[in-house]
This record gives sequence, C-alpha cells and structure tokens, in this order.
Amino acid sequence: MGWKVALLASILGCFVHAQELSYGERNGLVQTVAALYPAKMLNHDALNNYVGGNLSVRFDEKYAFRGDIYVFTSTQSGTSVITDHTLIQSSFLRFFPVKKWDPFVGVGLGLSGIQTVSNSLRRYQPTVSLNAGLQFHVFDYFYFFVESSYQHMQDPFRTQPLDQLFASGGLGLQLPVKKLRGNH
Repeated sequence: MGWKVALLASILGCFVHAQELSYGERNGLVQTVAALYPAKMLNHDALNNYVGGNLSVRFDEKYAFRGDIYVFTSTQSGTSVITDHTLIQSSFLRFFPVKKWDPFVGVGLGLSGIQTVSNSLRRYQPTVSLNAGLQFHVFDYFYFFVESSYQHMQDPFRTQPLDQLFASGGLGLQLPVKKLRGNH
C-alpha cells in the first residue's frame, strides 16, 4: 500500500511541477521512446505484439522529424499471419501545442522486411503510415504520450493488404537541446 501512495504522490508532483511551455521552448527538443506496441491486423483476425521505439527532433515549435523501428515478437490472439517482421520508417509530424499538451498528426514512409506463414521467404515492402497522438510535458526531461499509427503494407505473396493499427502509451524521455546549449 505504501508504494502505491508514493507512486501516486510522485506522479502528482510531476503535474504540479509541470508548467506551461512558452513559445519557442519546444524548438530543439530531442525525444525518444521505447515501448510495446500491440497491433490489430485490419484484414485478418490477429492481434500482434511488437517492441519498438522512436527518436524525434523538433526543428520548430510545431514540426518534427521522427524515425521509428518496430520488431514483431508474437501473435497475441487470432490466426497468425506473420512469422517475422521488422519495420523501419521516417515520419514528418505536425504538432498543435496548447500549454503543456501537444496533440499531433503525421505521415510516414518506411521499409518492411516480412515473412508470412504462407511463405518463408523474407520480402521487403514499402510501408505508408498515418500517425496521431498526444504528448503531455511533465518535466524538462519527461513526457507522457499516447499514440496510434495506421500502417499500410501489401502482402508480398498475395494481393491482400497487411494493414495494421498500432497503439501505445507511456513515459518518454526528452532532451531540451536548445536550453542545454544556452539558447543559441
């Protein structure tokens, strides 16, 4: 019971400490996340598990470039379609900052190396994604996030798409590079 109270107090302390970010404070933020990504296949009855992460650079108050990597670990439920899958992509994000909140949308292009149950050969396929999410800045070096991503990719051996809807949330790390360099 005591650890629950301590955890709740530290989370609330982050919210109390969090302050409104003034215009320009997001410029130069370098953010990173490592997380678990459950992914619902939209054209098959399968819920897949991925481990992945991203690294993004905010080059403006409202814009960022981001690189993502996702690696398939298992099929959680349903009929397994994928046996091995690695996805690497780069995205362009547009933020709509309001005080400590940063809702965002984005689009990404990537490359998938995939093996399916129906064929053991690894094929490389282009991937297109649409991203949406929300960040909440709690401290100079941390932020909470929730995000989802629609990934479109064709099955390399059939004409049916292997579209998936990824979702994740958690605590991200950020480095305010502009503040560390002395606001130059």
